[in-house]
Formats: sequence, structure tokens, C-alpha cells
Amino acid sequence: MMLRTKSGTARFTVVDKATQTETLIKLSDYLTPKQQRSVAAKPDFIWQFAQRLKQEYARKGQDVSVFARVRVSVNGKPRRPLVNPEADLAAVPWEPLKHSNWLLPSN
Repeated sequence: MMLRTKSGTARFTVVDKATQTETLIKLSDYLTPKQQRSVAAKPDFIWQFAQRLKQEYARKGQDVSVFARVRVSVNGKPRRPLVNPEADLAAVPWEPLKHSNWLLPSN
């Protein structure tokens, strides 16, 4: 039995640290539709995708920051921000048993 529904939207931006060039990421270039739905609503997927982008750009020889604008709706309520858009997700460590400061509190 489903107790809640959760959906969201995500927009990832990669910033080259050397040139400050911003690149908006097209999720469909990297993820299947099912993965896109998950990365738009689940914090662990958001962090993992940011790490994947960091690794991909590192292979090209670029040192980057990764930022995400994610808005989530739970049970049909209005969408609210889930991730701090100013947090560099490529630089934060994953701490599964602690609160992550890059996640915004829910009211």
C-alpha cells in the first residue's frame, strides 16, 4: 500500500573552477527516464549523480563544482526546495547516518 507520493524536478549545473564556465546538464544525456525521476526526488541519488559528473569532467581534465536546484512535492503539495542551490555537491562527503547541510529542512 502506497502511503505517499513524491515527485520533483532537478537541474544540475557544472562550473569549471578555472574558467568559471557554467554548463547546464541535460539529464537525458546521462540517465534513463526512471533514473531521472529518482534523481529528482532522492537525496542519495542527487549526491551520487553529482559525483558521477565530477568524475566525468575529471576524466576530461577539468576540476569542477556541481550545483543542483531540486524541488520536491510530497502528496501533491506545492514543490519546495530540497537541496541548497549554493552547495557544491562535488565537494561534500557522503555521510549516510548524519544530517547533510546541503539538504534543506522540510516545514
